[in-house]
Amino acid sequence: PYAPTADIRSPATSTAVRICRTEGHEGVLPWFAEASDPDTIVTSRAADYTNDPVAIVEWLASRNRLDLVDGYGRRSSARHPGTGDRRDRGAAAARNGDPNPNNGDLVMSMGWAIAALTSR
Repeated sequence: PYAPTADIRSPATSTAVRICRTEGHEGVLPWFAEASDPDTIVTSRAADYTNDPVAIVEWLASRNRLDLVDGYGRRSSARHPGTGDRRDRGAAAARNGDPNPNNGDLVMSMGWAIAALTSR
């Protein structure tokens, strides 16, 4: 009643194989590879173009890579000029013991998360 293990393919594997064979999508698998490794996500396209930098900060922390969190925040701010002040205000709120602003400003929330996680 059950298929042999060799005949079972995960949907992700099957999709990845189809994507590799589809012209014009050569960059998809490297994106997944760099986005799934804490050492490479900080400088990856995935991190550069994320719409939720707080999620990356929290993901790094969940992987016990607090050593990368502050660097990611600095790089993110450098890639988005004019955001450093908002990040700093979020960090100051965390250092003051204030709750995460959660006001829709993801840069401020990222600063808060970084300070709360790293005590910086």
